Amino acid sequence: MNYEPSTPPSVFLLHNVAGLFGFCPVQSAGELENDEHTAGVVMQMVRTACRFRLRGAAEPPFKRMTVMFDDYVYVVTVSGQKVFVVKRQNIQREPVNV
Repeated sequence: MNYEPSTPPSVFLLHNVAGLFGFCPVQSAGELENDEHTAGVVMQMVRTACRFRLRGAAEPPFKRMTVMFDDYVYVVTVSGQKVFVVKRQNIQREPVNV
């Protein structure tokens, strides 16, 4: 998995709202700016993944999720009540044969 370092990332920061079911966007930039549809899809994936919690486990079953497409990749990180989403260009390079 290779990320193009010179390409500025597109980011979301989602935060859990106390007393409400769900998350609200706190900050967004780049291609993800004001993209509420993508934020909703990502949060649905996070909720689905959280259902796989082991019995008695207090922590979520994952901390980072990567969703890869041919041209770009989403990296989703869960930290406390916050969910960070970064969209980067996916640069696929040919494998090196030695």
